[in-house]
Amino acid sequence: TQIRLERDRRNDFDFYAVQVLAYIDSRWEHVGFVPATMSRRISESLDSGVTLSAGVAKIKGGYTTEDGTKLSFGLDIWIEGQLL
Repeated sequence: TQIRLERDRRNDFDFYAVQVLAYIDSRWEHVGFVPATMSRRISESLDSGVTLSAGVAKIKGGYTTEDGTKLSFGLDIWIEGQLL
């Protein structure tokens, strides 16, 4: 699965919010946020034009319903690049 990090400038809870998007079923889907403890450094790096790579390190938890719908999973992601 491809992962992309993107600023969420409309987030009311974290000025530096960075959302995690995953490429699922031929489109980018929002799957979560970078923890607030790391969002400032990552968002400032993204705002400055730094290229960061990200990928899935581990899928945690979750379950699949009888109709095949996947619910409530978490991701551990890795982030590579020169943070400010």
